Amino acid sequence: NLAELKRANYDSRLIASRLIEALFKQVYDNSVFHADPHPGNIAIGEGEVIVFYDFGQVGVVEHPAREKYVALLIGMMRYDTDAVTRAILDIGISHQNINKEELRKDISSLQHKYYGKPLAQINIAEALNELIDISVKYQMRLPAEVSLLSKMLMTVETLVTQLDPEISLVDLAEPYGRKVLAKKMSPDQIKQMVTAMLGDYANLTRSFPGQLDTIMKMLTEGDLKIKMEHANLRRLSSKIDVLSNRLSLAIILASIIIGSSLVADTSTSSLFGRIPLAEAGFVTALILGLFLVYSIIRSGRY
Repeated sequence: NLAELKRANYDSRLIASRLIEALFKQVYDNSVFHADPHPGNIAIGEGEVIVFYDFGQVGVVEHPAREKYVALLIGMMRYDTDAVTRAILDIGISHQNINKEELRKDISSLQHKYYGKPLAQINIAEALNELIDISVKYQMRLPAEVSLLSKMLMTVETLVTQLDPEISLVDLAEPYGRKVLAKKMSPDQIKQMVTAMLGDYANLTRSFPGQLDTIMKMLTEGDLKIKMEHANLRRLSSKIDVLSNRLSLAIILASIIIGSSLVADTSTSSLFGRIPLAEAGFVTALILGLFLVYSIIRSGRY
C-alpha cells in the first residue's frame, strides 16, 4: 500500500530504483524473471528490501538470448536504430526474406516518435509493444518471453510512476544497462567469447576434412546433385500458359477469317443447308475476337 509506505517514511524513489534493478538482475543474471510484479505480489521489508511473492507467471531467458534482450533495451534507450534493428533480427524468427531497409525505416520512425521527449514522458513498455507490432508486420515470430517481458515492463512502469511520478523506467534502467555493457566488454567476458569462438573454429577444422571427402566422393561417383528452385518460376510458367493460349486463339481467329473470306469469294455453299458457310465463319471469328479482346482487357495488360 503506497499510503502506508509514505506513513512509514519509506524512501519511494529508492524502492523504485531497487525494484528496477532487481528485475533487470533477474533477466540478465538469473535468466528467470517475475512476469507479474504488481503491488499485490511485492512486499517491502526494513531498509527498503524488495520481496517478491506469487511466482505464478515466470519468464525464462536462455543464456544466448540474454545479450540480445539487453542489446535491444540499451538500443531503445540510446535511440540507436541500427542496434535495435540488429537485435530484432537476432531475436525474431522469420521464414521469408525481410526487407531490412524498410524494417530499419519503421524502427527509426518509432524512435523519432519518442526522441527528444523528457524521460518521464517515455513509456518504454508501450514502445516495446509497438516494436512487437512492427515485427508482426514483417511476419517475424518473436519468442514467448518477449510478450512476458513487455507485460512485466508495463506493470512495473505503472508501479514506478506511482512510487515517484518524476522518474521513469528509462531513467532507472539506463545505469544498469551501462553496467551490463561494461561487464560485456570486461576482459573476462572477452576471454570467454574468444575461447568459445576458438572452440567453434576447432570443431569446424575437425569436421571440414570429412565433409570435404564426402563431397568429393559424391562428385567422383556422379551422385552429387544440386537442387535449384526459382522463387517466381511457377508464376512465370502460368503467365506463359496464358500468353500461349491467347496466341493460339489469335492464330485460330486469323485462320477462320482468311478461310471465310476465301469461301465467300469462291463458293455459295451453306452450313447444314441453311446457314451460309462464309457468314458462319465470320460470326465465329467475331465471337472469338470479342472473347480475346475481353480477356486482354480483363488482365489489364494492353
